[in-house]
Amino acid sequence: MSIEDGFDIEISGIEESCAMLDRVPVETRKIGFARALAAAAVPVVNELRAWTPVAAYPGGMFAKPGSLLDNMVTDVAIDEAGQGGFASVGFSGGYGHIANWLEYGHRIVSRGGATRYAGKLLSEVPPNPFMRTAAAASAEASVDAFVASLEETLVTGTTWASVADEFNKVA
Repeated sequence: MSIEDGFDIEISGIEESCAMLDRVPVETRKIGFARALAAAAVPVVNELRAWTPVAAYPGGMFAKPGSLLDNMVTDVAIDEAGQGGFASVGFSGGYGHIANWLEYGHRIVSRGGATRYAGKLLSEVPPNPFMRTAAAASAEASVDAFVASLEETLVTGTTWASVADEFNKVA
């Protein structure tokens, strides 16, 4: 499988899990999902840190080495009804488009003007699929962390403060 083809994750037991969650109070479900999604983001963040390019390009995309890493962000959002949510890991502060250029490659074309090079292709930067590689490498650990965290919440109960504890596990 090439990284361009994506990757698959097989998850079983969804029907049983959904039936169990339907019997839990909405507030506990919300906390459980928030905590589990935060836990699931940790392996992705750790893997993405290892794969993220850190080079600086004089006068170019990165002002200093590590600019992408300095602008990595994680967001967790929960459905109002406590039926699920999402976690996203990406780059803020205008660095999302730079990460996209690096991930998929890009072309550098001269600007317009009265020169003979106006609009000419100067170079092509090949793809460096660091985000997809990190996502594929961390997928199983991410699913395992989600399941373990949700099970712990359902067995022991917890509070909203425990959600922040999950984010603090980032290496």
